[in-house]
Amino acid sequence: MKKLLLASLLSLSFVFLLAAPTVFGSGLVQCDEQNPTSCSLCALFETVKAIYSFVSQAAIILAVAFIMFGGYQMMISGANPGMYAKGKSHIFQALQGLALVLAAWFLVDILMRALTGTGDVYGVPWRDLNCQ
Repeated sequence: MKKLLLASLLSLSFVFLLAAPTVFGSGLVQCDEQNPTSCSLCALFETVKAIYSFVSQAAIILAVAFIMFGGYQMMISGANPGMYAKGKSHIFQALQGLALVLAAWFLVDILMRALTGTGDVYGVPWRDLNCQ
């Protein structure tokens, strides 16, 4: 059991190391290191928008993958009620995670509207903001 856990942690850390350049190169932070004057309120809103967009897209992809995995487990369970219950649990947990992501979007939207007044920053909604 310990060997399996160790192998799982090592493989997971390897996947994270492979994914690191993609995550860090995705341009989530909208400030320019060479030009500190580009770090304005508009850049902050762009950063919040970019981070949430990245996280929500990843969560949707993971939720679909877990729903598919749960459905696969339910299909191959046969006469094993424990495996059927695990598959059902995976689907339910994926739907719960997706609901959590959507609720977080709703809360961020409310917070951004409260911070910016009517939800408009420089005349456009915060979700459609373009700092160019």
